[in-house]
Amino acid sequence: MGANRIRVFDLHCDTLDRLACGGEFAPPGQDPQVDAPPASLRSNSAHLSLDRMRGFDWCQCFAIFIPDTLHGTEAWRFYQQVQAYFSSQLQTHEDRLAQITDTSGIEAAFTAGRCAALLTVEGASFLEGSVEPINQLARDGVKMLTLTWNAQNAVASGSTAPGGLTPFGAQAIRALEAQQIVIDVSHLNDESFFDVARATTRSFAASHSNSRAVCDHPRNLTDDQFRLICERGGIVGLNFFNEFLTPERREATPNDVLRHLDHWLALGGEKTIALGSDYDGADVPKWLDPCDKLATLYSRVTQEFGTQITNDLFYNNARRFFTQR
Repeated sequence: MGANRIRVFDLHCDTLDRLACGGEFAPPGQDPQVDAPPASLRSNSAHLSLDRMRGFDWCQCFAIFIPDTLHGTEAWRFYQQVQAYFSSQLQTHEDRLAQITDTSGIEAAFTAGRCAALLTVEGASFLEGSVEPINQLARDGVKMLTLTWNAQNAVASGSTAPGGLTPFGAQAIRALEAQQIVIDVSHLNDESFFDVARATTRSFAASHSNSRAVCDHPRNLTDDQFRLICERGGIVGLNFFNEFLTPERREATPNDVLRHLDHWLALGGEKTIALGSDYDGADVPKWLDPCDKLATLYSRVTQEFGTQITNDLFYNNARRFFTQR
């Protein structure tokens, strides 16, 4: 499209669940409203909509979020429900939305005025004793899997639970890498994080996690974790959730966001940082709500760090990560 359009590659949102289950304002982790009518991805009252994304060249990782309350077959049925919704939106809005399974399709989508969509999954609680569902994920075009949400499952433990990667989890990692599905360590506790780092042979992602040194929250990354991801050629998505941006109980300011970026850049992360908004999965600052206000952040980061770092954060680094895998 236009030469001056902001390019966005966002590693995480929960918009599919919000719209597929009719819960545009439901908190993350709420039991799915399976009988609620779905809403349209084109126009809605959620953070993300195709109408509001139209002013950008936008590549979005759309996550299917599996609540911790669901396991095994029940969790898999929920995945299938939301995946079917995603497929229906691709057909209904084919003029505005195109699923891609590698970065080669991004430019064609942008040229046609479409949002490029990568399908991802948050929470692997449908994996219990068998890695066979991973093959179906690959057939559905899933490109990234967050291993847990906050609790423990058969694979590993989330940030509110004890324990590390399980023997079955190590098997799941091998199956995911064989299918070239990115392993996402956001939501893991520290023990599981380092277990996964030892078990993986490919670069991995923390799709929506901030700096723990700046905001001391267990969902954020320690400096050692961030450096390890950098060394492995991975990617880290900046989360817009107020609680992960500032330890104070208030709405995060642009300066709060810049502090995370400044700290990561001081650790050598200029080619590792990306966006991981957590739109529709978190309470975000009003100056970033809804998604078309992302231009405000682009302007502030450019003023502080320059155009190259800003474009790397917003688009280039994430595209490079998915291209080189």
